Parts: sequence; structure tokens; C-alpha cells
Amino acid sequence: MIDTDGDGLTDLEEVLGFQYEGLAGVEVEVRPDASGPATNPLSRDSDEDGLDDRSEIRLGTDPTTPDGATVFDDDGDGLVNVEETTPRTITVHDASPAVIAGDHDADGSQRTTASDPDVVDTDGDGLTDWEEYHGCRDLDRDLACDPDVPAFGPTGSTRRRGHAERRRYRSRRPERPGRGRRRLVHDAYGRHRTALPRPGRRRHGRRRALRRG
Repeated sequence: MIDTDGDGLTDLEEVLGFQYEGLAGVEVEVRPDASGPATNPLSRDSDEDGLDDRSEIRLGTDPTTPDGATVFDDDGDGLVNVEETTPRTITVHDASPAVIAGDHDADGSQRTTASDPDVVDTDGDGLTDWEEYHGCRDLDRDLACDPDVPAFGPTGSTRRRGHAERRRYRSRRPERPGRGRRRLVHDAYGRHRTALPRPGRRRHGRRRALRRG
């Protein structure tokens, strides 16, 4: 079978269309329309998002839509780009020594945060963006929460935070008696990703893409 652009899809498939399993686990159908064939048989990367058409089918992304951010992890921190750039809401609670007993301020304030997909630790507080996103330590960098270190709940990684605000986010442990008030942050996020090297041009050898399970 002829594969003019060498992307792993035959010219016939690219012209007439094909089916594959998408990221959501549902069957995706790509068919030609009035604008042209299903995908471009003369281009390895029909949507020019950095992934060739065959890789998009393998990963579950759309070869006709520039959606590489859903699988690329440019800084190699374990979060795909879209997870870092999509604003998410966290709840910030004032904490006191009562936190030791498991009590939190019921009237927490809402904050919107995101992180830089090109920086492992966006706010420079010593926690990677992955750790802040999932609210736990990952000292061995295996993209899993360390079971022997208490989780602290997802925190903010907003870029260019001022020193005073950044200090409020750096509390990672319960208050000890006699210590001043600190801030605790948490929300309901808790997803994990496994990454693999991104094909094509790389940034310091750390550009990655999501491996589907």
C-alpha cells in the first residue's frame, strides 16, 4: 500500500478516512468533507501540531485538530501542557494550631491558579508543579504520591507571584503549637499521568508526550 508522506497511514486511509479510539476511550471517526480528504496524504502532520498523524491515532488525539497540548509535557514535570495552562480553582483556608485536630476554616476563599508548561517549578517554592497540582510530595519523581509523606492538598503555582503571597502557599505541614498562622490549600484534583518523549524537536531533551495505558 502507498504511504506518500510516510506517516504510517496509507494514502487510501488518509483520503477515505478511518476510525480509532480517542483519549476519552470512545470510537472516533475521521472522514473527508467539502474541504478535502480526511487527513493530508502529502503531510506527515496534517494539523501541524508537532505530532504526526499516526502518532495522534496511537495517543488518541485528533490528527485534524492542533491538540498536541493534551499530550505534550514540554517541561517534563509529569503534567501535560493543557493541565498546566487551564486555570483551576483551589480553596484556601486559614489554618491555626487546631488544624492538628483536623479542623479547617469552613469559609475558605477561592483562588484561580495555573502554571507554566515550560517550567518545572513555576513559582520557585521548591515544589514541582506536579506536586502542587496533586497536593503531595514526589521525591523520587515517579509521578506518584510518596506514601510516607503526608499529603497537603493541591496548591497554587501562579507565575510571578509576589514574595508575600508565595510565602502563604509554602505551608506544607500542620501547624505546631506556638507557631504563627499559616495557609492551607486544597481542592478536589487528583489525577496521574505517565509521560514518554515527545517526537520531533525537543527542549533540552525533556519534551514528553502522554503514554496511553
